[in-house]
Amino acid sequence: MTIDFSNPAALDADTRQRIIAALNLVTTASFLFPEQRTLLPSKGFFDDAEITIALTTDAGIQDLNKTWRGKDSATDVLSWPAVNVDEPLQPILGDIAISLDTAGRQAATRMWNLSDEVCLLAVHGFLHLLGHDDDEDEDAAHMRSLERFAVGKPLTLNGDANA
Repeated sequence: MTIDFSNPAALDADTRQRIIAALNLVTTASFLFPEQRTLLPSKGFFDDAEITIALTTDAGIQDLNKTWRGKDSATDVLSWPAVNVDEPLQPILGDIAISLDTAGRQAATRMWNLSDEVCLLAVHGFLHLLGHDDDEDEDAAHMRSLERFAVGKPLTLNGDANA
């Protein structure tokens, strides 16, 4: 899979490599695709897949959130899938934007380092590109399982084991 970082200097090389490794690992999960995606790609699909990850600030992601979702607030991660969940996946999967400001605050709350948090957010955004929707409890739980698989640690916030 090709991962293009739109602002690679915003993260050190080790963090970029951890993101690449986590995204490649999650593609190997046997339960990767959401139930609603009935048109599954062929084996080897991810070899030619491409995504872009934009690393930005709270102000940058707030602008994106307002433009694309009508929400005038910062958030941690946004994603733009190239196709709808009822359409076949294409090699260009879509784009992900991550606020490094929000990621830093969340990492401090979780008592993680920034690299762990950015890795989690990249996987979370990637799962949205594949059609996952965390607005539904069952799919949110599925996403958390995949995130744990890829990042390798429990995803808790403020001691909430369900986060």
